[in-house]
Amino acid sequence: MVFLRRDTVLDLVIEKAPELLDNIDELNKKEKEKKLNERNDITIEQINNIVQWDKKNKKLRDIEFRFMLELAEGRKPLSERNKFIAGLNLQKVKKLGFNE
Repeated sequence: MVFLRRDTVLDLVIEKAPELLDNIDELNKKEKEKKLNERNDITIEQINNIVQWDKKNKKLRDIEFRFMLELAEGRKPLSERNKFIAGLNLQKVKKLGFNE
């Protein structure tokens, strides 16, 4: 059995197939864009569901809950910035047991 050091493997990749490293960069970029788009794709229906869920479970901080409630009631616009913040709250409640 032959063991190669990590730097030896990288040297071989650079020498024999450097395009593999380009592919990794492209995949990472696409994954980051996908995550950002998922956060920004939150809907009023999801926000309403989060508000209803949090009324029972009380996991969001007061300011987070009020923000989501204002979005759900239309007192705050669903701007790109507000979608981003709501997406962060969505990620938080998912970690704490919220199921869409």
